[in-house]
Amino acid sequence: MTALFGWVGDDELAQQRVDELAAVVERHGGVVHRMLGARAVAVFGLARSRADEVIRAARAAIEARALVPGIRLALATSRGL
Repeated sequence: MTALFGWVGDDELAQQRVDELAAVVERHGGVVHRMLGARAVAVFGLARSRADEVIRAARAAIEARALVPGIRLALATSRGL
């Protein structure tokens, strides 16, 4: 995980954040397809397509974006800032 999240510097913290993001995506019916650096690629409708894929993806993105302040706080705390 350090290679993907070198900016975190803490493998356990990085895995927690990935797990949080995956939970958000899955809650809205998607799956995290892969991680590209600190970015996640989530897909919706892969296993079963529904008419509201775009809406569910947008809701997942909004909820994932709301995680950012908590991630920043966790990073600052882990660095002793």
